[in-house]
Parts: sequence; structure tokens; C-alpha cells
Amino acid sequence: MEVSVREILRYLRMKEADAAPELRAQIEEVTEKLNREIRPRSVSRRLPCRVTENEVSYEGCTILSRNLARHLRGCREVILFAATLGPAPDRLVQRLKLQDSAQMVIVQAAATAMIEAYCNAEQSRLAAACREAGLYLKPRFSPGYGDCPLSCQKDLFRYLDISKQIGVSLTSGSMMVPTKSVTAWIGVTEEENCYVGKCSRCPNRNCEFREEEHETA
Repeated sequence: MEVSVREILRYLRMKEADAAPELRAQIEEVTEKLNREIRPRSVSRRLPCRVTENEVSYEGCTILSRNLARHLRGCREVILFAATLGPAPDRLVQRLKLQDSAQMVIVQAAATAMIEAYCNAEQSRLAAACREAGLYLKPRFSPGYGDCPLSCQKDLFRYLDISKQIGVSLTSGSMMVPTKSVTAWIGVTEEENCYVGKCSRCPNRNCEFREEEHETA
């Protein structure tokens, strides 16, 4: 999976100009190791939805969230989505925890960049199918964002059968295992210029990973 050093440095909260050659070499080594061991998988399901000012509903499920409703405004369909890199990143982090804490941090950053890259690639694949019908996809919106409770993970697990389909389990606190996993809703819209893959429309203006330099008007 292709992930740039620059992207991994962003998750390390470092600028590319400040990265020493030794750090770059470590990042490349970690990326190669992860690429040999990860097993990315995803599952999705497209459903009709109803969006009001404060809630989103589909097939017997109602989610009370003003932020999610605003995000999906104008959508008549929604794609339920989940993806994972598998257990390899977690295993590597555990091995490094007592051996090399600095490299452990690099593994965390690299794996985070990788799961995002994989989700973007899968969303591009879904978007290509939608474009045939003149439809477009909105960005992913995950449980835990804004006023959307993390407990909504349970509904996504139920509708997508995530544990069986891609081998991800949910803890009693609604955390996913393996940790490098993502669940999300993706709105299906007729808006051709809908944002995907940038930060310009994200409501979280204070995100530490926000890519301000790439935003467009």
C-alpha cells in the first residue's frame, strides 16, 4: 500500500522539512514491514435513508445526531462502511512496547496513514460505481465525531455483520479490535462537486491532523 513519508510525518505531528534522514529511513522500514503483514479488508452496504434536522434513519435504525444529519443533508441513500488492516499493526506495537518505544510510535502513525489510504481507495471504488448512475459520495463520517455517540458502532456492526465479514470485534466500550479499523457512514448525493479526501468541509476545525495547506475555497 502506497503511503507517503510526508503523510506519516503528519500523523507524527512533524513537518517534512524537520524530518532527519534517520527518521525517514525508519519510516520506510516500518512501512515495508507493515505492507508485508497487513491484510486489509472492507465491507459495505447501501441503503435508502431519511435525513431530518436532528436525525438519520434507515431500515429500522434511527440515529439522533445533528452533526451526522447536517453531514448527510440532501442524501436519499447512505453507504454503511467498515474496513480494517487486520491484527498485524497491533501485534507489532505490542512487540515494540518494551523494546523500542520510538519505533512503536512510528508504527502507530504509519498504520493510521495506511488505514486512511485504504479507506480512501475503497471509497473511490464505491464512488466509481455510483458515478455510473450520476451520483457522488460525501466524505466518511464515523461514530464518535461531534455529537454522534461512539455507541452507534453497535448498529453498524449489526447491519454489516462486521465481526464475521472482516474479523473485527467490538469491546463493551464500543472500541474496535483490531484497533486499525474504521466504521463510517458515506452519503450518496447528486452534488457533483462534493468534497472527498480533503479537510475543507470537515466541521472539526481544531483537528490536530487537519490539512489546512491543501484546502481550496
